Amino acid sequence: NKISCFRLSCNVTLEDGNIISDSENTISHAKITINGGRIENTSQDGFAFVYSTVILNAGTIKAANGFKYGGSDNSIINGGVIEVTNDAFYNPQNVVNLNGTIKAPRYGIYMDESQSSITIGTDDANTPIRNNPVIIADDTAIYKTNGRVSFYDGTIKGKENAIVGFATGLPEGYVVK
Repeated sequence: NKISCFRLSCNVTLEDGNIISDSENTISHAKITINGGRIENTSQDGFAFVYSTVILNAGTIKAANGFKYGGSDNSIINGGVIEVTNDAFYNPQNVVNLNGTIKAPRYGIYMDESQSSITIGTDDANTPIRNNPVIIADDTAIYKTNGRVSFYDGTIKGKENAIVGFATGLPEGYVVK
């Protein structure tokens, strides 16, 4: 079995409980709202989401890789935890990360395609900079050779590098160290 849920033409909401898969991809071509519970992919190289719209409000996502190939179109991360053993986001498209925690040993966010884009935090000059969301990686938190990263709030930490490449869309007065 390569994919657990494939080309769902409906919306799925996970309020609590677990979706555990050992297939290559857990959810593909679907819209899912996660309000609690856990989605886990136990495959060595598996992805939790491929070409899917994900609204993560609470809960945990555990997988070798989180989101693949724009597999997170128009997704919003409002909370929860994403824990992976490789990359959390691989070429995300139109992801808004407003809150929550991303933990990855290699890359938190890997971007090398021009259509990749992620917004981290909220672009609001009237609000003080917040410490959330948190992106932590043992290697590089954000590895970007192409695409767009807009960084407004949060904490980005990489043991080797916080960001390789450059963040675009930084508000005036922001500094990436």
